[in-house]
Order: sequence, then C-alpha cells, then structure tokens
Amino acid sequence: MSPDVIFLLTDADEPKLSSRQLARIDRMGAGIVVNTIEFGRGPQQDAENFLVRLARQSGGRHVYVDTAKLPAVGK
Repeated sequence: MSPDVIFLLTDADEPKLSSRQLARIDRMGAGIVVNTIEFGRGPQQDAENFLVRLARQSGGRHVYVDTAKLPAVGK
C-alpha cells in the first residue's frame, strides 16, 4: 500500500513516540501526509506532544477532541 494520507485516531497515551522514532517515520513515509486526531478528557495537556509533531512534520493537521464536551449518547 502506498497511501497519500493517513488519519491516526488515538488517545495519545502509550506508546509515546520518541524524536528518533518520529524521524524514522518521516524518512519511511516521505510524501505521506499524516493527520492526527487526539481524544482526551478535559483540556489538552501537552500542546507539543508527539502527535502534534508527527502531523506537523508530514504536512498534516492535528486536532484535539475534548470528549467531556461531546453530547451524551442515548440521552
């Protein structure tokens, strides 16, 4: 597979990627845009976490979704 775009949906918990791992992904995925969607409860804790850096280095976007602000399902 040779995607043009990847959408990564995660809670950004574990495993966290190191700078070295991000550099390897950048080399191996040259030309692939990675958009990251991070889910968390409450305000975003780290505005420069590995997901933000991964999206930025690939030309993608990072979006944080505060699940506490989502409407309840079934109510």
